[in-house]
Amino acid sequence: LVSHRDAEIPLELDAPLGVDGVYSDLTQSQYPATVTLVRANRALNAIGYSVYRTIAYDGGSTEAKAAAKAAEDNYAATTQFMADAARLDPGDKASFDALKPKLEAIHAITQSAAAHGLKNENDEATKEMVKGDGLIGALNDDIIGVFNVRTAQAGKASAAASANAYSTTIMMVVIGVAGLGIGVGVGLWLAMAK
Repeated sequence: LVSHRDAEIPLELDAPLGVDGVYSDLTQSQYPATVTLVRANRALNAIGYSVYRTIAYDGGSTEAKAAAKAAEDNYAATTQFMADAARLDPGDKASFDALKPKLEAIHAITQSAAAHGLKNENDEATKEMVKGDGLIGALNDDIIGVFNVRTAQAGKASAAASANAYSTTIMMVVIGVAGLGIGVGVGLWLAMAK
């Protein structure tokens, strides 16, 4: 995955969209997709926590079994959140899809670690989770990178839309004042011409 931190942030104020279109895009697709991505990141971190609980408790205990199930549930939630983000903002689908292979690698290693934990093979489980921690950390960094780019893009689009709205307002005031001045001038000219 290419790091998003150094990516150029394009200004995305399309003339056909206008101010309303930009704000609609921000509120109806970009913002919800970004929030969903944050939820994916939270569920991702919960996977590792759940697997460590599987290791911490006796493998046959209710707690260990519940933790193993929680790890699977959090993997499913992370996958769904990423799919939802891509659906909400199809224009950035490639960024979301680029995260999936790392998530699959995390799932494979955490699933194996949880299985070892349930058998009380804690040394093997812990060794696998050392690798899993690295993968989770790397994917976490990638998600934060995508989040930062999206936030910066939204900020730039919002600022551009605000500047466009401000300049339109100023132009309308100037036209109004000029029109009023012309109207007064024509009125005075007509009054004096009689």
